[in-house]
This record gives sequence, structure tokens and C-alpha cells, in this order.
Amino acid sequence: MKTKRTVRQALLALAAFVCIGFGIAACDNGSTDVGNNANNNGEKPGKTPEEKPGETPEDKPDNHKQLAGDISISANTVYLDGEVTATYTGTEQGVSMRWNKDGEPVTGTEKSGTEIKLTANSAGGEGIYTVTVSADGFESKIGGMLIALDRSAMYEKIEGNFYYQKLGDFSVVTDSFGTFPQELTMPGTLGSLPVAGIWAELFWSASITSVNIPDSVIIIGEWAFAENDKLTSVTIPDSVIVI
Repeated sequence: MKTKRTVRQALLALAAFVCIGFGIAACDNGSTDVGNNANNNGEKPGKTPEEKPGETPEDKPDNHKQLAGDISISANTVYLDGEVTATYTGTEQGVSMRWNKDGEPVTGTEKSGTEIKLTANSAGGEGIYTVTVSADGFESKIGGMLIALDRSAMYEKIEGNFYYQKLGDFSVVTDSFGTFPQELTMPGTLGSLPVAGIWAELFWSASITSVNIPDSVIIIGEWAFAENDKLTSVTIPDSVIVI
């Protein structure tokens, strides 16, 4: 079906900027194989890097390596005026960190040290943000992903029992209302766009017993299914990178 193809293409495009050439830890879980489509120098598939005179393949510099350690982020979903903190924990020395928005570096956010803060209002607005860690001249995305949305637009679009917001080629479920079936299957699209994110506390105390998450979702916000005492099953697809 056309919708299924669109979802897969969208996921591969999004996963590509997170995973290719950077060795993000979350990509080691088998959720995507796109990392095999690029070499360590960031060349496009099928393109052989140009060798310098007298240089063998073994001599070529590798400016991407997987650094030891990990990144934790204080929130997976955040409003534009909210502040979020990313923290690096590892053994690398001379560490600096930088925010990226939709795969592109955010100018002015690079900072030395193992902690970096973000307010999306001052970093480019709505989007999907990741963190890059650099050390000793090498850089590698090793973790961290969040969605930032405009608080004032959270309830502008409705479909079924869900409020949602458009984010580029994706949709993000921002809230829910009404009564749900105890065995809930979430929609894979809202507004004809694949659902990429589930906002924090979305199903708080919703009296559900099971939830099936569509295979378009990559981010699930904090406490999304909290206070559901009868909840016994949550089916989470391999597409989910952050939860």
C-alpha cells in the first residue's frame, strides 16, 4: 500500500541522519540497517573515497568513531519554551557537545564539558533534536533524541480520539480524550502523515489493558502509559529509538 511505503521511506530518512557513520548506541538494537549504507568517511553509497598520493586505505583518517559512554536526556518531549539537559557519561577526555536539529548542527550550541542545555526557542524551533559528542578530534552521535513542539499548537488538529501536530513529514500525537477500548491499537497515521512521536503522559490513567504501537513511531515520551493499573501488555516495534 502507498501509506506503508511512505512510512518506511520516512523512517529510513529519519534514521539515516541519526545513525549513518556515527554509531549511535540505539541503532545497535537492529531497528535499522541503514548504517551499512555509508562508510566511516560519510561518503554516499557506491562512492569510493578519493585516495591521496602515497596514502593506503589503512592510512586514511577516520573522523568518526564510536566513543565510550552514553548520553542521557532529561526529557524526550519538550515545549519550545522548556529547557532540557543532555549529559555525557563516559571516560573520554576533552569532551565537547553540540545540539543538532533535523540532522543539521545548531550554530552556537557547541560547548566544552559533559553537560549541555537546550531551549528550542533559541535553537531553531520545532523539530527533532539529537546530540553530538566530540573528543580528541573525533565526533560521534552516541545517543539522545527528543521532539520539540509549539505549546500553542498542541490542540489545533483532531482525528478520532487524538490531538496531533504536524512536524515536517510526520505527525506527533500530543494528547487524547474520550474513552478508549481496553485493548487499544494506535493509528499509524494522523492527518495522512505517519505518526513518529507520542507525547509525554498521553495515556495517563486511560483504563487500558493493552496497547499496540504502530511501526512508524520512533519516540515515546515519558510516563506515556502511567497510572494504568490493569495494563499488562505494550507492543513496542523495533522502529522506536527513544522511550
